[in-house]
Amino acid sequence: MGGRDRALRMRRGRSSVGSVASDDELALSFGQDAATYESARPEYPRAAVDWALEPINAAYSTIIDLGAGTGKLTRTLVATGADVLAVEPDAEMATELMAQIPGVETYLGRGEAIPLADASADAITYGQAWHWVDGEQGTAEAARVLRPGGVLALLWNVGDESSPLVARMLEIMGPAPADRYLAGGVRVGAPFEPLEEARFDWSAPITAAGILDSARSRSTFIRAAAEEQARIIRELTEMNAELGLVGDATAEFAYVTRAFRTIRP
Repeated sequence: MGGRDRALRMRRGRSSVGSVASDDELALSFGQDAATYESARPEYPRAAVDWALEPINAAYSTIIDLGAGTGKLTRTLVATGADVLAVEPDAEMATELMAQIPGVETYLGRGEAIPLADASADAITYGQAWHWVDGEQGTAEAARVLRPGGVLALLWNVGDESSPLVARMLEIMGPAPADRYLAGGVRVGAPFEPLEEARFDWSAPITAAGILDSARSRSTFIRAAAEEQARIIRELTEMNAELGLVGDATAEFAYVTRAFRTIRP
């Protein structure tokens, strides 16, 4: 067993994963193909991360990246100069994170039971993950682990539905759990201050293979029946052909990063 595997095993004992319910089955499905998630999902724009962490001096801070996945947000946090700790409930995703970002201390755990000490962090971030957390328990744990004046930052990368490409993909695949959650409004309870929100529009090139992998990385696709998976891949392949996406040809995929921040009194 390699060093990374040993490190993950040692840290597993410090987490409290709890029982698995239907939402958890979706939340913990990504590790079935962590490599596809890593290759298909976008990272987070530095401007959004800087805004989220603006109330603190990130370069001299300890940041816990919760629901860190394969490290899509973790990378940008590390670039700020902060001391970053990653917490992820899925062992396969955490293993991929440690392979991608060697040196980041990584724990198995979740937002309802953060495996770290009271008042040990200046910021807690959730990238594409707060909607998987029980809001009441997650808020209480964030309040426990954050120091007074610390930041709870919640970020999501979502497709810009005003883009014809994004709209067509959503028509084929349906909304993701994050889309449904955001439509209902982001919620954080006491003792945190009211949420502030900022929006960051950006785009990135995507290939036909990237579009298919993006679909395959979604929890609802992973948990879908084989017939439904086949329909989605078939219709996306037809869409790619209509767009002339062949081989290395690319189209611009329009993203919106929705960022929220709140301060712990």
